[in-house]
Amino acid sequence: MLAEAKGDTNDKYRCPMVDVRSISVMIAEDESVTRMGLKFTLETFPDVSLVAECSDGLSVILQALVTKPNIILMDIGLPKIDGITAAAKVKEVLPGTKIILFTNKEDTSLLRVALSAGFEGYRLKKMCGQDLHSAIRKVDAGKMFIAPELETAFLTMGAKTENQTNVNVLEQKAAAPEHEVGTVVSEAYEIEMVLGKGGMGMVYRGRHRATDRAVAIKILHPEFTNDPTVLRRFQQEADMLSKFCHTNLTSVSDFGRTKFGEPFMVMDFCRGKSLESVIGASGALDPQICLPLFLQVCSALQVIHAAGLVHRDVKPANIILSDDGEIKLVDFGLCKDTAIVERALKLTNTGEVLGSPSYMSPEQCLGKNLDARSDLYSVGMSLYEVLTGELPFQANSFYEMFKMQVQKEAPREPLIKAFVPAAIEEIILKCLAKSPDARYQSAEDLAQALRQASIGLQG
Repeated sequence: MLAEAKGDTNDKYRCPMVDVRSISVMIAEDESVTRMGLKFTLETFPDVSLVAECSDGLSVILQALVTKPNIILMDIGLPKIDGITAAAKVKEVLPGTKIILFTNKEDTSLLRVALSAGFEGYRLKKMCGQDLHSAIRKVDAGKMFIAPELETAFLTMGAKTENQTNVNVLEQKAAAPEHEVGTVVSEAYEIEMVLGKGGMGMVYRGRHRATDRAVAIKILHPEFTNDPTVLRRFQQEADMLSKFCHTNLTSVSDFGRTKFGEPFMVMDFCRGKSLESVIGASGALDPQICLPLFLQVCSALQVIHAAGLVHRDVKPANIILSDDGEIKLVDFGLCKDTAIVERALKLTNTGEVLGSPSYMSPEQCLGKNLDARSDLYSVGMSLYEVLTGELPFQANSFYEMFKMQVQKEAPREPLIKAFVPAAIEEIILKCLAKSPDARYQSAEDLAQALRQASIGLQG
């Protein structure tokens, strides 16, 4: 009977075929509990499919290029690259992807920035599941969604819901006053020059007026001074760095607010050149010069990992070499220079990435949870480049590079051509194992292997 029913040609007894399109959604949220709650909520919607979840802005950009979601639920206060900047970068290459920003705070200034940047939705995290579903469907249909709590503020702005001008969000933020040379912060530090500009703040070189000591000053942009998530993360970063008292790490010596109310932290200023610039100018380093430097990198990572942290961005550009041979492992964190991000990603209008996340572990490329072994993969990549003058993987697009990082084994030929000793070659290749279980299990284990190889060089 079932077979006969299947072959029946009488249409009036058939149910009409309905083509239900699934709305692909990416979650961008660094708080694991909130991210899990959003994930479980989305799974209850039959017309919504979760294609990726990310915990930092850089991963959002990379994963969006791969998954091309219809909608991104974007937290504003993401680490590495803030949510607004990451959303703007995604929009540059994937204009069809719609952005719903969400935050804990009913802040009309952030709403204004979001609308001027051309994003399609703005909601509060306390929204219930059914309201979230309505927001997703409304934005997917080409309409704008504003949290009900902010609708009055939205209407008073005189904003239009159609044909919005897509103002570059970075230019919008640039309206915040940049601290000029000579500005005195907290009556103690005089600003000398800009070191880095980012979506959430700026880093300046300064000088302590009483001791004439050079310092680096990180200052949050004014629009984030009332965002509890960003403030908490900034405070945690300062607390963490202030506890590090290590030759190969920068430390925080002061924390406070400027006279304009902007949170700031004062850090060691690192004099010297990055390993990236050193090999760019002079070529690959000799193993006898290279190994002592990377023993210092391992020493810095041991301290970071002992604190339960993962650096996530170990690469030659973040290893600063002083004239006396001492290194500092640095990372500008929240205030990462957007120009550096663009050079690393080289986003084009076609949606391809001509550069690559060249030092990221396979699990980091896939957006998985990371531990110390991810940093050791990045150390291996850095060692490979510093000793050969080139990276193991070369690709014309991000998609090719992504596949190589996850699937392809690093070639031995460049190591052989550069006369890298066999013992060091094996160390590098073990660091670059695709499975974290096959790598060195700690920075201390890697340091021990490097010391043994260094002894072999002297013999």
